[in-house]
Amino acid sequence: MDKEVISDKQGVSLVAMFIIGTYTILVSGLQAKKDLWLADILAIIIAVPLLWTFIRLHQKFYGKNLFDILEICFGKVIGKFMIILYVLFSFIFGSLLLREFGEFYVIVAAPETPMIVPMVFISFLSIWILKEGIEVMARWGEFFLPILIVLMVFIIFLLLGDMDIKNILPILYDGPKPVLQGALDSLTHPFSQTMVFTMILPKLKRKSSYRKVYFLGLIIGGVIVFAISTTNILVSGVTMVSRMYFPTYITVTRVNIGDFLKSVEILVAFIYLLGGFIKLNVCMLATCIGTSKIFNCNDYRFIVTPILFMLVNLSCLMFNSSIEFFDWIFNVWIYVARLFQIVLPVIIFIVASLKVRNTRAENCCEE
Repeated sequence: MDKEVISDKQGVSLVAMFIIGTYTILVSGLQAKKDLWLADILAIIIAVPLLWTFIRLHQKFYGKNLFDILEICFGKVIGKFMIILYVLFSFIFGSLLLREFGEFYVIVAAPETPMIVPMVFISFLSIWILKEGIEVMARWGEFFLPILIVLMVFIIFLLLGDMDIKNILPILYDGPKPVLQGALDSLTHPFSQTMVFTMILPKLKRKSSYRKVYFLGLIIGGVIVFAISTTNILVSGVTMVSRMYFPTYITVTRVNIGDFLKSVEILVAFIYLLGGFIKLNVCMLATCIGTSKIFNCNDYRFIVTPILFMLVNLSCLMFNSSIEFFDWIFNVWIYVARLFQIVLPVIIFIVASLKVRNTRAENCCEE
């Protein structure tokens, strides 16, 4: 892990694609209703200080990942316990992402196909890319991010004629409370999910590189997220979007220019597969690195295959239906995610800051 190096540009691409990832098809923050666009802007603003805490953790413990930092700040016993919690979090997070792949494929493409088929296929690809390491994943992100952006701009351009400004008016009709609730949900998914990168990012060229990677990734990903949610509301209206499992995919089916430009929704599926695949592998890389840390192993690669097979089993067995899956994501998992993505990272940052300050004070006294 220490020998793996990625450039700033590759890091930015990974963060941006991670943010865009599943949001391409699974829109959050719908409590804001017509003001979803406003909730997204607020969520991006709130995400800035949160990501700043991630950046400072990297800079205070340069070259260390979150698992190393937990042991340094909380000691062997409590630190190990917290590592186990974060490994479980990233593993369950990954299982939800894999299940989402299966749900998407079965619902929109092949209803008669057993869900395990696309999940196993994605898992084999994940095993390959995880064993190759974060460098290959980063090159993947660097290559595909521009393609993803161009496709999104193209899709939005095709939908311009179907947009209705009345779908977002009047502004703040229900007051600020729904906007704040929507912003919190949008912060949880997808922006605060970037804390997973504290578990996997290797040492970058400079300490300042972390700031560029996180903030530029947030800007690029945030703009795309804003564009996706706003386009959905402008085209389909908040009532229809709230009723759909995959609103962006359904919204894009409206595109039909003559007889020569149809089935543009395939592009949405392609964008989702690119971003979602990156997101899944970032989570699983975190799981593998954390597991190797628990067992004091120098290399995580030998546990990739068994962990991915466990992931497929968990993804298949966790839920009995699509309704149960989506209900659990929006009504249960979102609160678990807030704990691990927002609350605990802030606590870890405070403890880490005190630890660094006390260490410096002790060194000064010794001198």
